[in-house]
Amino acid sequence: MLVNLIAVGWSALASAQGQQATISVLGVGQILVTAHTRTLKPTPTPFLTFETGERKLLKRVDFALESIDPYPSLLKFKVIYPSKKPSPVVVAVASLPGGSALNFETAILAFVDGQIIEAIPKHIESHSLNALCFGTFGKDQNVGFIYFDFLWEDGEIHYDPHRYEATLLGWTGARFTKMDSKRTKNKYRTWEGAAAELGYQCQCDLLESLNSYGCN
Repeated sequence: MLVNLIAVGWSALASAQGQQATISVLGVGQILVTAHTRTLKPTPTPFLTFETGERKLLKRVDFALESIDPYPSLLKFKVIYPSKKPSPVVVAVASLPGGSALNFETAILAFVDGQIIEAIPKHIESHSLNALCFGTFGKDQNVGFIYFDFLWEDGEIHYDPHRYEATLLGWTGARFTKMDSKRTKNKYRTWEGAAAELGYQCQCDLLESLNSYGCN
């Protein structure tokens, strides 16, 4: 199955107070989204807030990726307006440098009947060998995500070639649900090789674009 995945641009870049963007939600109006990135004290973990124009808090999303001295965990987000979905999707990714790679924690937020929901069962924990792509897939061009996760096998070290598993998360009208999962037969050093073997096209890895402020 060939997947057509689209590139999307970043909303406003992070400021001293954290990244902010105003989004328009059908039936709700204007909502201010703010990424609260914390240093070691007093709050070591980042969080995301959704507020009305009057600064009434609608939802707070907490992340577990805790700052480790001397590195603070960072939080950025992307606002996506899918062509086949009337309301936007917000992808928020916390990141933290690790011993040999960046660690990520990803939340996906959507709007259903005017309510903000976490649109996947739990946050995705990953690092820089993984990838998360957004776009449309299948004959019906359904909106969804593809998550590429490398698989450890006996005797492999971190940056050895690995097999990958690709999981499709499709929009059901209420959340993004696992629709399909495939594993590669061959091993690859990066997720791009896995995507090519499995027949997926990904123009933009959201995890990498978050780290570098944009997709090429």
